[in-house]
Order: sequence, then structure tokens, then C-alpha cells
Amino acid sequence: MSEDEIHLQSKDVDENGKEVWKKVGSLQSTGTTTSESAFKKDLSIGIKSMLSPNARIKAHRRANYLYRHSSDKVDTNLLILFHGAGDSHVPYHDLAKKMNLPQTATLSIHSSAFGEGFVKLPFDLGYTWFNQMNYSNGEKLSSKDHELTLSLQNAVVKINLLIDTLINDGWLAERIFLFGFSAGACLVMHICEHRLKHDELALGGAICVAGGLIQYDDVVNQTDHVQKQKDCTKLLVFGGTHDETFDVGAAETSVREYNKCAGFSAAELVIRKGKKHEMISGESDVREVMRFLGQKLVRRTIQMEGYCEIK
Repeated sequence: MSEDEIHLQSKDVDENGKEVWKKVGSLQSTGTTTSESAFKKDLSIGIKSMLSPNARIKAHRRANYLYRHSSDKVDTNLLILFHGAGDSHVPYHDLAKKMNLPQTATLSIHSSAFGEGFVKLPFDLGYTWFNQMNYSNGEKLSSKDHELTLSLQNAVVKINLLIDTLINDGWLAERIFLFGFSAGACLVMHICEHRLKHDELALGGAICVAGGLIQYDDVVNQTDHVQKQKDCTKLLVFGGTHDETFDVGAAETSVREYNKCAGFSAAELVIRKGKKHEMISGESDVREVMRFLGQKLVRRTIQMEGYCEIK
């Protein structure tokens, strides 16, 4: 056997009833060699221009988003991360690096992206994805308030356009994952709900930490329509018993409404005792995230690519 040939074997039973391995074929290299960079995916010029249209130098782009190739240099999946109100994308870029997911590139987006950004907070407090407060009097906006509704819809449309462009660039929808905290989690869940209701391609999965649906539409009982919605983005939602911003009731309602729209239990809820409005932390939270992603991330067997079966 040459160095470029791999035997295929199958377990069988010989005439004495003993299990033996028999050669049933082999895999032979096609002769093509694939460079390490062939499995790495760079963001297209279109995506870069969409996220940071006013960028003149690399530093400008990094202020709007941070992209990182998978540590194993095989960009099979893509995880997109969304920060909370007034926060930055940098800690989420660092979080993704620590998670070190196999064959997963990461894209951390700042809410100042897309040229004018999403919503600029007063007093130089940064940016957020949509309006949740009347900044003239400090009162929280109702979920039916036009200002909140319009800004949230605008954010959903923008990110959906980004996702669809990524898909057109060659990323498979089922290999795109979303992660959001607080306002970022609200945006993520509304994106998934929008894609579900509009029969758009389901994503690989989404994780919402301390945030979820803040607007609920009455779901009409249309059995035939609901049955077609089975292919939807699966969700993992984290809530905390001491979270005063996104309390247990809001978390439960978000999951219930999403599952009602999906027609089955597409979203699962994890409630942490004593947890406030904060990011995932500790071994138990990380284990839940890894369990969820481990069931959904796709892994290519690179070592077997470039071989064909021969007899």
C-alpha cells in the first residue's frame, strides 16, 4: 500500500465463528494537496463594507467588529456575538476565544457598526441595538411603544441582511450560530422569531443570556402553517431568579411564545438560582453552553478529504 492509500475494512465472521476484519476496499489520495489556508474563510469585501462602511484603516473596522478564524484553522461554523446596551464587542471577542469552539470562526459586532450605528446612548454611554428607554425622562418604554418597535425592527432587518449576505457568501445557514447578552439577547431571539415567521432558513442555533422576546404577537391557530415551521432555529435561554431586568416570568414567556410559534419545543430554558442580570459564569453555565453547541456544531473530517474509494 502506498503512503497515499488507506484501507477500508469491515468486521466479518470466519468459518470458525470468530470475528475478523476483512478488506472491502481502500481510499486513495486524488493527488491534490490542500493548503492550510484552504479551510479558512475570510469575510468578503461586501460584509466588511456593510459592517464598517466608513472605515479607512484597519483600526476603524476593529472598532465596529472583530473577526477571528477558528483556532484549528478550519472555519466550518460561524458564531456571531452581540453585546448588551452600552457595552463593547471586545469582551465577547475574548469570550469566544476562551470558548475555543472546534472549527468555529467568530464575529463580534459592536452596535456602532453599519455606518451610523444602531442606537447611540446619551451622555457618551456608548451604543445599543434598539431603544428601550425614554432618555429625556429615564422611563422604560412599553413593549408596544412606537419608538421601541421601530428601532427593534430596524435592528432585526439589518442583522438579517447581514446573515443572508453571509449565506450568499458561502456560509451554510445551519452552520451559523448567534450569541447575545441582555439587549443583544433580545435582538438575537427576535431575529430567530422573524426568520421562523417568515419561513427563512433556520440557523444552527442561538444562545440568549438574560434577554429574550419583549414583544409578543398573537399566534393564530393555523395547524397547516405551524406544521411547516418545524425547521426553525433552536434556542437556549438563560434566566436568573434575581434578575430584575429580565425576570423569570419574562424568560418563561419568551420561551413559551417562541415554542408556540414553532409548534414544538424549539427553545429550552435554564434558570439559575440567585443569578442577577449578568453573563454566564461558572462551570455549570459553561457546561450548558457546550452541551447545546456540541449537539449542533458541524465538524468536517479534513483528514479524509481528498481521498476517493477504490476497489
